[in-house]
Amino acid sequence: MPQASTPSARSGSPLVRALLTRLAARLLGGLLAALLLLWLLIDVLAGAAAPGFIGGLLGGAPTGGGAALGPMVLERLAVTVPLALLAFLIAVAGGLGLASADSIVPMRVPAALLAATPAFWAGLLLILGVAGGLKLLPASGFVPWHSNAGAALGSLLLPALAMGVPGAGQFARLLLSERDAVAAEAVQLLRSRGMTTGQARRRLAIARLRSSLPAILARLFVAIWIGTVLVEALFYLPGLGRLTLGAALQHDLPLFALGLYVLVCLAILGDVLLRLTRLALDAWGPA
Repeated sequence: MPQASTPSARSGSPLVRALLTRLAARLLGGLLAALLLLWLLIDVLAGAAAPGFIGGLLGGAPTGGGAALGPMVLERLAVTVPLALLAFLIAVAGGLGLASADSIVPMRVPAALLAATPAFWAGLLLILGVAGGLKLLPASGFVPWHSNAGAALGSLLLPALAMGVPGAGQFARLLLSERDAVAAEAVQLLRSRGMTTGQARRRLAIARLRSSLPAILARLFVAIWIGTVLVEALFYLPGLGRLTLGAALQHDLPLFALGLYVLVCLAILGDVLLRLTRLALDAWGPA
């Protein structure tokens, strides 16, 4: 009997080694890409000498107003990054809430309506209703973090809601589609073990989301990050998106190139990090 089990073990070990090698290569490649993007971003913002067009722009070249580019971008990132992260958290929390409530009250139509609402129109409605009507939050402007952190967060809350509420609808639709994609045979198998249909679908959807959720979150983050350009202009926030859009309107090529480069690098970096999270879940998560 031990001799009968040896061939199967030998035939299975190359497959295991191949899977581990492939996983390690993907992890290493993604990590190197993330480190390369991070190094380029730090090098660019520090104004160090670097080959190519971007390096030539940041080797001490000022803007039309005579200000250095690197410090200006860093100052604007202090607005854009917290805004995007706050909107991302609102979208994730709202999407989870809508998807969870769907088992009690149908939420597919509200989620579809929220997902179809552009962030620009959502911002206009929030300005009219929350800022203009209820006067709960400021409609525009930004209080610096060093002056009052609470007021600075309040300045970002309404713009974050303008991006986070439509993002919540998009995230809820993706979660509900994952729940609907489970196989009917697997649902029947779990129902035969005493579960209800809803419990079986939720359990199977969670198992599917273990590998697909990071990719879904990556798409959501990139969409929110891109949306900061228009939302910052709408709420008159001194962020990188508004700076880049203003540079494009004023035909300031060095500033526009740098702003666009940093926006794209951070979007790619966030996507790469979330994909590395998916690989880690595949490697160490439960089967």
